[in-house]
Amino acid sequence: MFYALVHFPVFAITKINQIRKEYDPQVNFIDPHITLVFPIEGTLNDEQRLINHIANVLTAWKPFSLHLQGLAQSSDNYLYLTLQEGNTEVVKLHDELYTGMLADYQRDDILFIPHVTLGVFHQEGYESTQALEQAKKLNLSYHCVLDRLHLLKFTSHHSPISLSKEFLL
Repeated sequence: MFYALVHFPVFAITKINQIRKEYDPQVNFIDPHITLVFPIEGTLNDEQRLINHIANVLTAWKPFSLHLQGLAQSSDNYLYLTLQEGNTEVVKLHDELYTGMLADYQRDDILFIPHVTLGVFHQEGYESTQALEQAKKLNLSYHCVLDRLHLLKFTSHHSPISLSKEFLL
């Protein structure tokens, strides 16, 4: 079993899914989201410990505003919709979540950039450039509030995803 912690921004997803349908292989498995804890493998026994850890971290957090606008291409060929507001808070929350039982899972070799994935590419080239140009034309800009997180569980990266627990900030 794998677990991940995400925020599903609440806004109209039609434009985002327009580009995701073409370039994101996860479009049929999960709605647009910001990942705060990337998939980790665990057992059902770990699930309750994970729930308790997340709940403990979130006791100090209140809802905060996000503004998603801006595009970025990662070094590993992903196309992102980035945060213009709320970025600092999401990074801080991410770092706080990767303490305690999750400390060994934090990747210090990769800079955490809060984002919504718009596309994934096998290599840099025409397709990623084309996707970037398409995304620019959509003028993606969304305001929302990060007021809840969702603990998801799934058996593989291409399997149905189920909700384990919703956490309110």
